[in-house]
Amino acid sequence: MIIEITAEAAGKIKEMLAAEENQDQFLRVAVKGGGCTGLSY
Repeated sequence: MIIEITAEAAGKIKEMLAAEENQDQFLRVAVKGGGCTGLSY
């Protein structure tokens, strides 16, 4: 599965990760059933 994100979102993710003390952090993305469109992210 490939997930595409905007350049602005990538920049925000980099900022968030850089602010963490533990540099072994990562971003987890999940998709669950539910919500008005049938999916929640």
